[in-house]
Amino acid sequence: MRLLQVYLQYLGHVQNIIYEPHAHILINDAYDQIVNISATTAPRGLALILSVIALATVLEPVEGDLTTAIPILRERLGLFAAYIRMAMDCLEQHRRRAAHTLENVQALILLSFGIHHTETFSPRYRVLLAEAIAVSHSLGLHVLDRVSVRRGHSKVDTDPVTQEMKRRVWWYLTATDWASSMAGGTSGATYLIQPNLISTDPPRHINDDELSNPSYNERPLLEPTTMSYNLQRIKVAEVVRCISDLMPHDPSEASCELILSLDAKLESLLHELPKFFKMDKSECEEVKQIDQKYPHTPMQRLLINLLINIFRCGLHFPYLPGRLNKTLHAFSRQAGLNAARAVLSSQRGMSMAELLHSADFMKIQGTIFHMFIGALVLTADICCNQDGQTQLSELMDVLKKLDDVKDHSKMAAKLLDILTQLLVSYGVWSPPTTISTYTEDATPLDFGQSGSKGQGLDQLDVPFLFDELWETYIGQPGGLDLLDGLEA
Repeated sequence: MRLLQVYLQYLGHVQNIIYEPHAHILINDAYDQIVNISATTAPRGLALILSVIALATVLEPVEGDLTTAIPILRERLGLFAAYIRMAMDCLEQHRRRAAHTLENVQALILLSFGIHHTETFSPRYRVLLAEAIAVSHSLGLHVLDRVSVRRGHSKVDTDPVTQEMKRRVWWYLTATDWASSMAGGTSGATYLIQPNLISTDPPRHINDDELSNPSYNERPLLEPTTMSYNLQRIKVAEVVRCISDLMPHDPSEASCELILSLDAKLESLLHELPKFFKMDKSECEEVKQIDQKYPHTPMQRLLINLLINIFRCGLHFPYLPGRLNKTLHAFSRQAGLNAARAVLSSQRGMSMAELLHSADFMKIQGTIFHMFIGALVLTADICCNQDGQTQLSELMDVLKKLDDVKDHSKMAAKLLDILTQLLVSYGVWSPPTTISTYTEDATPLDFGQSGSKGQGLDQLDVPFLFDELWETYIGQPGGLDLLDGLEA
């Protein structure tokens, strides 16, 4: 039960797919079946219980600085991997028996979350996500509110809390699928869930303690609830799906009007956020009071802004150098740089001690991806445009953070190497320079005498480079293995 509380405290507020009273019943029932019925047959919900234990193992805070914590975190990562394997074994039993349940979908969501934060968009992550969607479909989670549901999917005798949790699970999964469609950039995006086949209402905008009352009126979106973040996440995913639908496979074929309209959709998401999720309103007294009442709001505020700005980075990155579309260059460059700086600002905010988020290995791995996206945009701008608008000093905070954890994370080491190689290749950074020896005064950027003069706009094949860098997450999962922390 303690590890369940750890999960609910550090991750439950982001996912909201597990109802605590139901979880207590599930744990007691599973324990009773193992003790009194069978110790070899996985009972219903055991995969979910093991998935919660796996995540809670690495989510629980570790006291002390990073150097002190790393040995503990490496040990926990080994336990995390062991529980992940046990949960997958349970799911395999259920799969052979065709025993599909809501708890299996929840387990698959938690497992895919854990894999994503240690391997990013690896084939293993995509298989888990696809299986979760397939099981959800077999359970009819996509047609919960269809007027006439087909036999086997009837919602008769389903209590209102379970019905609402099914909606939450379905829409969390749907938003994840649509958001993941842009993992490889805007070209070639794919997703599995078709919006025109969904007949399940979005989750209700209410607090968890109001779930048992089906007649409880939903609150306006401008008021905070425990579901505020998830509903905003769905809105973001819908826009990302729209981008995936409209963007051509070759970014050079996109018209200026299309890019401007898609950027306007992302920009409107930022403007339409409720006040308590707007970064520039975080210091006002009203929002501070909301933060006190809903202590997870500061982290959710950072996360939703981070999501939107990461997708803006991806949309504008191909046009940053100006080679593909010179008309779009000025707009996309400015929009991309603003988004990248916002991403890095949000990432820095996640490191603040007062936020309810553990300084654990999973956090290190998860935010490396965010740091890399922001840093890649700044690096590409420095290398390609070379007009001084972006300073190397802007990158140093990110590069130093990657350098600090490179001995404990292959992901950090690989991405740091990519960024430094780009800087060296374009003459921005001399080869002998290291993160530890760099000083702003000692390494002035003299673009007039740089070995890369005139190279940026013409010779940097940005779309190819962008896709190639994304292969770190998609095409080479072996280099970003779940157990990489154990090999340091």
